[in-house]
Amino acid sequence: MVVAGAATLRPQFAVAAALTVTVYWLLARPEGVDWRRHFLALIKVGALAALLVLPWAILLQVSSGSPFYPLIAGNHQPAFAVFEADIGFGGKLAFLWVFLTDPRVALFLAPLAAVVLRRRQKAVTALYLASAVTAVITAMSFTSLDIDGLHRYAAPLLTASFSVALAGLIAEILPSDPPLDPGLRRVVRAGDVALWVLLLALLPGTLWRDADRLRERWNHRITGDALNGAYVEMQAAVPAGRGILAIVDHPFLLDYRRNGIFNVNVPGVASPDPGMPFFLGPTALADYLKSLDIDFVAYRDFSVPSGCLYRRDMWQAHRRDGTTLWREHARYYLDLMESVESLAKDVATVYSARGLRVIALP
Repeated sequence: MVVAGAATLRPQFAVAAALTVTVYWLLARPEGVDWRRHFLALIKVGALAALLVLPWAILLQVSSGSPFYPLIAGNHQPAFAVFEADIGFGGKLAFLWVFLTDPRVALFLAPLAAVVLRRRQKAVTALYLASAVTAVITAMSFTSLDIDGLHRYAAPLLTASFSVALAGLIAEILPSDPPLDPGLRRVVRAGDVALWVLLLALLPGTLWRDADRLRERWNHRITGDALNGAYVEMQAAVPAGRGILAIVDHPFLLDYRRNGIFNVNVPGVASPDPGMPFFLGPTALADYLKSLDIDFVAYRDFSVPSGCLYRRDMWQAHRRDGTTLWREHARYYLDLMESVESLAKDVATVYSARGLRVIALP
């Protein structure tokens, strides 16, 4: 259950889930059980997992050209290689060492040796080993990230492994029966009372903070009636059934049953073959979109310094002062903005209001 929950957070965690099951299968073979029967049990588990994942894989294939990203690249464009820095194998090993010795990682890897050497908690051993291997693979694959950015990819599984391993080790160390010595029994009871007092003392503050945050957000809305109406008006300017490239802050306000909508998320990473052109000018972009039956581009005002992704000031700052990863991302964002705005000078504008604009491609 732990690994299944963690594996739902990111696609690469599915690798950890598969490794956990496989390692546990190797460790947990009962004495005297025929290997063929044991192997058949693994096949059954794999088949059940494949059946449960199948709907998601089909949807991913339709949306991204890959039934299992990132193991199968799909629409991910090979030219977009900003996640892996060009530092050679030695540089990757040095980067991995910095990552593994960072206190936020090293602390959660500390019980791993004890768990493996004791060999009593087979399921925990499998989970911990799989989490560690996945963390290493992730670090070697995302060498352009800083440690803070990389940590969030490894933390869910490592934290889960650390928690269950620590609980198991404590359960092994502590006696299952109460101590016979009356004095020691009183010490244990005093410790239990102190723990409950601590928990009860901390609980009200935690509940109050959660309730306070809930009260603040109870009536909070991401969008208001004015913004909702603006998106409805913007989409109404495009005939039903026509394709739209959307570069907007709130794409969930669009009606996906009315039009075929292609959202831009991270420019350059993934797009249908032969891939969205970058650094080739607005004409190449328009030709590519038309080849996909995309006739309109809906976009926000890139000059407005607000919103999440599609604001020029933020990406100009990343290009100047960002990490290697963000500087490379900035090149693609700014090029897309420039190409769209260049197109807008030469084609018809069918909607322009409230910071939103729609242009019709020739």
